[in-house]
Amino acid sequence: MSFSFGFYNSVNHDRKYDSKQISSMFEGLITDGVYRNVGDCFALSVNDGLKLNVGAGRAWFDLTWSYNDTPYILTLQESHAVFDRIDAIVIRVNKSARTNEFAVVTGT
Repeated sequence: MSFSFGFYNSVNHDRKYDSKQISSMFEGLITDGVYRNVGDCFALSVNDGLKLNVGAGRAWFDLTWSYNDTPYILTLQESHAVFDRIDAIVIRVNKSARTNEFAVVTGT
């Protein structure tokens, strides 16, 4: 992207801004991560069996925002009968699908 500027009111639809231009205005002000003062920072709690609740919170990743205000339920896969496993709960940003989602990255 070359030199860019904005925002000005549109006159006869001569101004069009996309999400990257709008989000980029926060670069340098907001860093990627979970906001520590919104909700309970996506805290995890056990729901039932292999289900987890992701708590309320807000995050900013890769010039996109994510917000959750009610318990979001994730289901874990059953673990191996003998070996321990560590799973990660992440926010996955999918630019091509234009979505953000909570996801379980299953360990080995």
